[in-house]
Amino acid sequence: MKKTLALFLLLLPFQLTYSQIHGGSERTLFFRNGDSLICKGYYNLKKQQFVIPDSITKKKVKYDYRTISHVKWIDGSIGYFKIISGKNIPQLMGLEKKGKLNLYGITYSTYGSVHGGASGGGIIYYIGKDESSNATNLRDKPNGFRLPFKKYASEYFSDCPELVEKISNGEFKHKHLPEIVDFYNAHCN
Repeated sequence: MKKTLALFLLLLPFQLTYSQIHGGSERTLFFRNGDSLICKGYYNLKKQQFVIPDSITKKKVKYDYRTISHVKWIDGSIGYFKIISGKNIPQLMGLEKKGKLNLYGITYSTYGSVHGGASGGGIIYYIGKDESSNATNLRDKPNGFRLPFKKYASEYFSDCPELVEKISNGEFKHKHLPEIVDFYNAHCN
């Protein structure tokens, strides 16, 4: 019994790497050529691709950012492939807010160790203007260095002095990113 449990716990991180985003739920893949496909399957996080069993041959068919423009899950949430500043391969991220400035998120989970420990998770936010294929994390520069949020956000939002003022005086902090996006979309050009 102990060996079985140890093997399960050892393989759990491997299984999570190939986890299913939104479980095995139904989704619609929207292709760049205008076609769409309603399907089930899983999303390979490591390779950033959907793996869908062919309904006739049962062989695995793989789709990635080169063929898919976006994904819509049965719960109505939408995911887009966006290029994160400093990375080469687009990442699938959920659209949290849409407007002149879009808010995207990548949800993550953490799990405790074999000997216990906390588990939890959260969301890493990215922003992108209009229909840009890029998404920016306002904490990380493309070269991998972290910058103070006030400095980087003030540079990014230099087209909106009213927002820069609210960031500079501490009214808006990184944890207020959803509110910052709302403010930008309502008050900035």
